[in-house]
Amino acid sequence: MKKSGHVLLVDDEKQMLLGYKAMLLTEGIEDVLAVDDSRKVMDLLDEDDVSAVVLDLNMPYIPGHVLLEKIKSEFPHIAVIIVTAAN
Repeated sequence: MKKSGHVLLVDDEKQMLLGYKAMLLTEGIEDVLAVDDSRKVMDLLDEDDVSAVVLDLNMPYIPGHVLLEKIKSEFPHIAVIIVTAAN
């Protein structure tokens, strides 16, 4: 049975990344990567085996909705979960 890849957390707020990672760890998900710069996401996806992305919508540099389109275009097999603190 093939081991699933990493869960990639993408948020410009480091505290949010720590919180998401802690939640996943309590659920037994230990294979987690975190990035706080949206410009690094596509390179990370090229380099690492990622199964799912937890993606913030509101970020500097490359907004989440733009990243979502790129991810789904280039990596359609990767599940993407959108999170946002915006109302």
